[in-house]
Amino acid sequence: VGADADLSAAEALLPTLAERRLREGEDALRRGNAARALQAFEGSLALSPATPRGRRGRAEALCRLGRAGEAVSDLEACTAGTPDDLGLLLLLAGARAAAGDLPGAFSGFEAVAAREPRRLADAHQGMLGALAQGDPAEAVAAFTAYLDRHGDLEGQADPVRVTDGERLVVEAARRLAARSPPAALQAADLASRLLARHPDQPGLLRMRADLWDLAGAQDKALADLDRIVRLLPQEPEGHFRRARTLLKLGRGAEARAALGLCESLLPSPSPRTRQILESLRREIDAARPRVP
Repeated sequence: VGADADLSAAEALLPTLAERRLREGEDALRRGNAARALQAFEGSLALSPATPRGRRGRAEALCRLGRAGEAVSDLEACTAGTPDDLGLLLLLAGARAAAGDLPGAFSGFEAVAAREPRRLADAHQGMLGALAQGDPAEAVAAFTAYLDRHGDLEGQADPVRVTDGERLVVEAARRLAARSPPAALQAADLASRLLARHPDQPGLLRMRADLWDLAGAQDKALADLDRIVRLLPQEPEGHFRRARTLLKLGRGAEARAALGLCESLLPSPSPRTRQILESLRREIDAARPRVP
């Protein structure tokens, strides 16, 4: 009887101990100590496995520790109980991205934006983070599918102003391009979607030229740079970029002429700029065919 009484007393203490560990975990999260928080939440869940606060806390600690992919099951359980918590849904979408489920991540971010348009910026930021996860080709496919569902991005095109939705595409293209040459090629296609709306936007043309260059498509990069120097003939940067691309294409004489135009527009370059110009000229001279 005594042993049974002792066991009953110990069992009665479990909820109190679990609550104490919960509070320790929540306090550690507030203080930014995710490792200590995770330890506390694990301890609480060992005593009371079904506690939603414990599962959410463990998930948040895992996300802060860069282990978001491990938090998916906890977050799914929490969102099932509180489906209107948009912050939790954003956290789940990010965790799915970390786990490699890019379609699931994008659909989660999209669902948040659809339910609360004021969270669109948060959803877009989450999508950008998701693009750094998993396979680059899958990231492009997930993002392109999102764009296809929102084809006009933000209403009618403005010939000059780039909208917030379009800036998302610009930033996404840059992040994708940094991941691999095939992704750069697909990112250039994303930039082309914007140029269909803004055909003479120099910033977009520069970006797409850089993307073509990263993808090894220097001929296409040159076509965009040709458009830039026609639009902005007095801008030295366009002529410099054109010279560099012509050199990559093995067209040294044209590269030299383009660099000469650039230099003529910079009568008093800074020391750093002069160094860059001289470096490219040396490259052009080194590529010149030698006469026996």
